[in-house]
Amino acid sequence: MNSLKHLFLVMLVLAMTTISVEAQTEKTYVVDAGGYTWLEWNFDRMTRVAAKFRARGGSRNDIEVFILDEDGFENWRNGHRVGTYYNSGRITVGRFDVNLRPGKYFLVMNNKFSAVSNKVVSFEFY
Repeated sequence: MNSLKHLFLVMLVLAMTTISVEAQTEKTYVVDAGGYTWLEWNFDRMTRVAAKFRARGGSRNDIEVFILDEDGFENWRNGHRVGTYYNSGRITVGRFDVNLRPGKYFLVMNNKFSAVSNKVVSFEFY
């Protein structure tokens, strides 16, 4: 009976193993003044998403980065308050490391607060 419990535990750990979205890659995006851009992810199993990012542009070199699910993204786009899986606030450099269940998610780079300056946002996914 003890070996059966051990086997079950090993199978459970294997089932919960996560994958990285982008293995050791760097990506750069331009976000227009007063606008936002996003990446869309569809996961069919539990997935780990981890990255460091940096914003450049304007006098403060700042950006807001969110991770939202499908409903949250639609509500956010329509100006409603939403819960996030990650919310950086307005910063220059940040990191996130989140585990996401199967489903559709959006990595949002928000520059709506900047009336004049475009932002360049670089991500290093790991």
